[in-house]
Amino acid sequence: MQANYNRYVVDLNRQAKEPLSGNFWSAVVPLQTAFGQPIYQTTPAPYQIQERINKYYTTYHNKLSQLIEQKVQEFGKVYLLDLHSFGGLIDDEVCLGNVNGKTCTEDFINTVERAFINQKYQVVKNKTFTGGYITRHYSENKSVETLQIEIRYQTYLSQQDLDKPLIPRWDVPNFHLSKVKLQQVIADIAN
Repeated sequence: MQANYNRYVVDLNRQAKEPLSGNFWSAVVPLQTAFGQPIYQTTPAPYQIQERINKYYTTYHNKLSQLIEQKVQEFGKVYLLDLHSFGGLIDDEVCLGNVNGKTCTEDFINTVERAFINQKYQVVKNKTFTGGYITRHYSENKSVETLQIEIRYQTYLSQQDLDKPLIPRWDVPNFHLSKVKLQQVIADIAN
């Protein structure tokens, strides 16, 4: 399942609790970027914030819950990988987060770590990115192991494009190489 909207529209990896809008690191609808820059010239009205939550957030989580329940019924166990990317806070290439051992077994996180290392990625565990709402919430079901995976922008985008105020080009050598490597990572995890 894939989120189709930027987390500045609505952040699926935050718990829908008051205040619903505000700080990037805690609100479902952030009013500033992760780096503190304002997003809006005019702050969205409460009804607009609620519309976003109803249209995007609730719809996404209802569908994800439904898929997880179907797979638990079918297989008895589900492994949920919550994929993200980042550009700051740490310099590592890949960060795996299981809320310091609370959302998946050591065997599962070690399997994922080995799959990335086999593709020559530098990996850390629970360093800054330990797991957000999705990782924490869905692991409450004892039939579900969850793991947040953060991949540094520079591993798949061109560094020179990241310093510009434009959307980075994706059709670059890093992207094509990373695509092949990440397909193998997922294949190794599945095996």
